[in-house]
Amino acid sequence: MRIISASYFGVNTRTELPNITTSTGEASDLTEFETFIGLEEVKYLRGFFGYELAKIIIEALDDLIDNSVALPTRIADIINGAEFTDWYGRLQKWEGLKRPTDLESPIADYVYYHWRRMKISDTTISGEMVNEPESSTDIGAGQKMCTNWNIGVEQNAILHDFLRANSATYPEFVFSVIGQQEKRNLLSKINLFGI
Repeated sequence: MRIISASYFGVNTRTELPNITTSTGEASDLTEFETFIGLEEVKYLRGFFGYELAKIIIEALDDLIDNSVALPTRIADIINGAEFTDWYGRLQKWEGLKRPTDLESPIADYVYYHWRRMKISDTTISGEMVNEPESSTDIGAGQKMCTNWNIGVEQNAILHDFLRANSATYPEFVFSVIGQQEKRNLLSKINLFGI
């Protein structure tokens, strides 16, 4: 089951990651990163949708891949996007978790943030190490991490509105964030100052 791929992190994307694939398309850290995407995608789905709806989404995607069974409409709308009328009666559009034309997804923002956080330093036998750049200045990844996380939060808010507008279609979705720390995080912007 995979909604996004490493192509969401390629050259000229907002979530570009170095050393994942080179400009010639040769694999570098690709295998490790593809595994990481799969694990983080499941964490995102469970964190945002809750275990029950995440399980339904994952099983529907597995059926699509393994058995060529079409996605149920309600799951296809989450994955591919759909129009909806918000609480104020305005027509809105949820763009979807999978947007291959512009390579945007709140899952990509989530994966980008967690990959960069994990790769800030390298764990060695003698402790945590940071590579020293030879002829450049390291300005840190924090601002870009915050920016991408916050764009993901904006997309998550639209997804939340979409699910609220279609609550009869998604009875498994719990709208409250009380007791759901990961969903609260996915709907909360961050900054470099931690405030």
